[in-house]
Amino acid sequence: MEKKVTKKKLIEYLVYLAASLVLSAGIVWKSFYYPGIESAVLAFLLLGMTVLAFPFVAVFVGFCLDKKTDGAAIKKRLKSLLLPSVLLFFLFYVYLPSESFLGNQSDFSFTYQMFIGDQCLSMLMGIILVCAIGIWLKTRLVDFAAGMLTCLNVAIYLQFMFRNKKLGLLDGTGMNWDTLKADALVDYCIWGACFLVGVLLFLRKEELWGKIRLGISAALLGVLSFTLVTLLIMAPQNAYHMELGYMSSDEQFVVSKKKNVVLFILDAVDNNYFEELLAENPSVFDGFEDFTLYTNTCSVFDSTKPSITQMMTGMDFAPELPGEEWYRTAWTSPRAETFYQRFHDAGYRINGYSVSTDTVERLNGKYDNYATYSKEELRNAEVDRKRISRNFHKLSLYRILPMGLKKNVNVDQLDFTNVVKLRDAVCYFNPDFESHMTLTQSDSDENYLIVQHINGTHPPCDDKMKETVHLLQMMRDYMDQMKAFGVYEDAAILITADHGEHNLERTSRASTPIFLVKKSGVCAKTQTDGNAQGGPRGETQESAPGGVPRVTLSAVPVYHEDILPTLLDCAGLYQKTDEELFGRSV
Repeated sequence: MEKKVTKKKLIEYLVYLAASLVLSAGIVWKSFYYPGIESAVLAFLLLGMTVLAFPFVAVFVGFCLDKKTDGAAIKKRLKSLLLPSVLLFFLFYVYLPSESFLGNQSDFSFTYQMFIGDQCLSMLMGIILVCAIGIWLKTRLVDFAAGMLTCLNVAIYLQFMFRNKKLGLLDGTGMNWDTLKADALVDYCIWGACFLVGVLLFLRKEELWGKIRLGISAALLGVLSFTLVTLLIMAPQNAYHMELGYMSSDEQFVVSKKKNVVLFILDAVDNNYFEELLAENPSVFDGFEDFTLYTNTCSVFDSTKPSITQMMTGMDFAPELPGEEWYRTAWTSPRAETFYQRFHDAGYRINGYSVSTDTVERLNGKYDNYATYSKEELRNAEVDRKRISRNFHKLSLYRILPMGLKKNVNVDQLDFTNVVKLRDAVCYFNPDFESHMTLTQSDSDENYLIVQHINGTHPPCDDKMKETVHLLQMMRDYMDQMKAFGVYEDAAILITADHGEHNLERTSRASTPIFLVKKSGVCAKTQTDGNAQGGPRGETQESAPGGVPRVTLSAVPVYHEDILPTLLDCAGLYQKTDEELFGRSV
């Protein structure tokens, strides 16, 4: 007997077909971003497969949906599904971001109120979506889904409470995942056991499992809520009402008409890149005839915040100190206090841009472009809430995933800087710095110490060698503008990196930051010709055609501890008795 196609069934199939066409059209449209015959073929294959698959989708939907839904059934399904879904989204959107913020408050330059509302809204939307879908599903399927959500919540709780002890989350610590394979296997076993127990209980003791999972969800939700309330009460006042400091960008491209000491810190640029360029394309160093390139360098730290703090304070390595105490000790040490005071006493204005440390307030009193926002400015602040949420979501995902999957979440690119925009932000990224790089001269008679921290070859960076060449050109453009003002010859310029490349996957070579120095009063036109292979201190010269030196090379060991005495020396402020306090100048 031939089946009759009802009007209702026909409408359902038309809806499925329309959805299929919309989805496939979106795939085809997306393929235009990746032009090529392969993407076009793939798009149309997906189109055909999607259309063909929808009759099967119709059968699946008919199997899952309960068309005889009444008030009692809806109430039962909501009772089963609500608590585990609340726990899941509370965990992901509210608890973990709040714990990360309140436990590391000095790492964030915004207040709790600026992001928690959006997180609560995301939590609410997730709960509503899950419950809205669950209303129309068959009751037994909802019970199974609620059980699996409970197993997921338990696995997540065990993961972030007990299994993440070896992780560095917000301190920039690089992870060597190869050493954690055993931990990853243990995590997989724990997660698998959680779901296996849930499935077995659902199949064998369904009624008992229903009571157990509701009890588990209620208990975990209660514990986490109590913990969060405690964190909120114990949090420092500046988590809610902070005096927000910032480094004013008003003079980022201003140089003194007298003496300039300029330190460029190009993030993650490795000396190995320079060695390859010297061997393969030495012409990229044209314009650096006045510089000595030190090829035997070493940084103290392999991550930005502690490295720049150490570079700009001369802090000794002290791993026994906790993070906040280490930063406080660094910026209040006699070495740091003496260094900045000596520059100020000598009539220097000290301007720093993107000087990365635990909190910008550490720079107050040391950098002259430090400023604070007024209460009125904070009330009218433009907060990049999308970027805050996106970063917190990535951080939460990193914390809840088992060890073997965490490496797929790129937490190296977490960036909570400059999310509160009240004034023009400091130019940190290379294109931004380059596009704004029009130098002017100061109206004052002050000398300038300028510290410029720039993105360099730090991710996101697709081609490190190409970007290194571009950075050298950018430095040349900066120096050319100084020459146009007539302040280049008397300027001292240091170009270095906070660290070399993160070489967790390239253990065959050491990570070495770049280090170039042009002393004040040194200019190519005043240099005398010398033996290209026998300069002082083991120096050699990389020469251009015709014997004109491109850059002087030195194999003398150089360390980040040498930066403060070298800057003092470049400014003529290094004293004979300073070696004990600061060390020796390069």
